[in-house]
Amino acid sequence: MTSGRGATRKQLESAFASGPGAVLVGLPGVGKTVMARAAAKAYAKRHPRATSLWVSATESAKLIPFGAFSHLVEFAGADEPAMLLRTAQDALRRDAADGLVLVVDDAHHLDTLSATLVHQVATSGFARMLVTVREGEACPDAVTALWKDEILARCDIHPFDADESAVLLEQVLGGPVEAVSSTRMFEVSQGNPLYLRHLVVAAVDAGALRQVEDVWQLRGEMTFTPELSTLIDQHLSALAPEVRMVLEFLAVDDPLSVSTLAEVAGLDAVDRAEMAGVVTVSDQGGSLVVRPSHPLYTERVRSSLGRLAFRRLRKMLVGQLSTDAPTDISGRLRIAGLALDTDSPPGAGDLVALSWEAMRMGDLAFGERLARGALDQTGDLSARLPLAHSLSWQGRGHDADDVLDPVDPDTLSQWDLTAWTLPKAANRFWMLSQPSHAVTYLAEMRARISEPAAFHTLDALAATSAGAGGGVSPV
Repeated sequence: MTSGRGATRKQLESAFASGPGAVLVGLPGVGKTVMARAAAKAYAKRHPRATSLWVSATESAKLIPFGAFSHLVEFAGADEPAMLLRTAQDALRRDAADGLVLVVDDAHHLDTLSATLVHQVATSGFARMLVTVREGEACPDAVTALWKDEILARCDIHPFDADESAVLLEQVLGGPVEAVSSTRMFEVSQGNPLYLRHLVVAAVDAGALRQVEDVWQLRGEMTFTPELSTLIDQHLSALAPEVRMVLEFLAVDDPLSVSTLAEVAGLDAVDRAEMAGVVTVSDQGGSLVVRPSHPLYTERVRSSLGRLAFRRLRKMLVGQLSTDAPTDISGRLRIAGLALDTDSPPGAGDLVALSWEAMRMGDLAFGERLARGALDQTGDLSARLPLAHSLSWQGRGHDADDVLDPVDPDTLSQWDLTAWTLPKAANRFWMLSQPSHAVTYLAEMRARISEPAAFHTLDALAATSAGAGGGVSPV
């Protein structure tokens, strides 16, 4: 009977052979990505005409609608979410003529629209799918539904058992390992391959793990602490400054193309980072992209960066990414998000426009962030409106009201007064549960307006409120 990780591999093979695919779930560092890559490669070998597509979701791309799929699908930014999802599906179907394997790594980081797309592709059945998810991490509902609704088979990948750990040790060290030493390393790492690899590096560097008559033996105290962060610090501190700089840029935005990193950190630095094993370079949509070998690397580097250093790195990336002058909405949102926390943020007008775009694509939190950036530059109504809408749609009615309250209605044109009145009234009715106040307020504002088209708009909202229980009809 197959046990341990061998059993998980068998599950994956079965899920690919007899069904639409699987969701691979495991703890950080347990080897989800490596197993997913091996499973996809094995399937491609058996089906050479099938197209294989790899999508890597990241924390930074989560802020951007369709951020994880930006290398596969271009969006003009003029359509509603339903149309964008259809466009994305059509783009993927074009690659599925002879079979398609879609691997989505770290799906817990997907933005809402990307997660919805993954769910739609899985239910449609036109692609074999392999999705990896970090155990214990909050997931978009659309991703969780993949295994809860039994759309894809759930496969849990566990740490190595003692025998598997011993095999990995011998592979890494290139020779036999004393049994008692292998057991000790397994007990300390608990079979987590990432922890184990770090422990090996630290022990070899300290001379605690060394070859005696061609057999690796562990003697004396191991140079590690229980906290993974300390182990990572020990590993990162040995890196050359230019290699660490590569990780610093990836800590700001991940993934990055080789060409972008080569411009800001140097191609040699990228090459040395790959040789050091701290980053991986892969082909993504015909372009070479760089990612950290494990997200814990960049998480640790990010926490060590001061605010000024972070702003400086962001500014450098924005400058380089802007040289390509992206016209698609995902690219523009990405640059705007990076540029916000620099000393040269986008102008208020651009932030307002992009805020509306982000919200229209379903990302209310990112829309809020962009709108706040605009409001930091100007207190104008133009910045307050998208911010109030994003807050209200997130169910934060009181916060939305606070954003709109400072505006003096006596200073507004009739159309601006209408634009300001509508969200305030709607917020009072639906978010603050004050329907009578809402319709009374609408009547008061309507008395200030003489432009027919403007007060007809207010009348429409008043009628809607009355019909939904406000109890007051428009004048």
